[in-house]
Amino acid sequence: MNSGNLGAIAAPQPTVAAVQSFETGFGRVACEPGSVRLGELFVTDDGVEVEVVGLAPLAFAQAPEEDEDWGE
Repeated sequence: MNSGNLGAIAAPQPTVAAVQSFETGFGRVACEPGSVRLGELFVTDDGVEVEVVGLAPLAFAQAPEEDEDWGE
């Protein structure tokens, strides 16, 4: 008698995102290129905030500094 898993349904395996590392000129950013959106912000490994300014090819620029909000 075979005690295998006949008729058992395997659970779907989770899809692992392909995280890649990109050189920005301000440091390296690790992201999943397929899920990045224009205007999205990242912090490089050097601590610089960069903004996604292009998708094909993926391009980054230093993010503009936020003005202080004095609640006015």
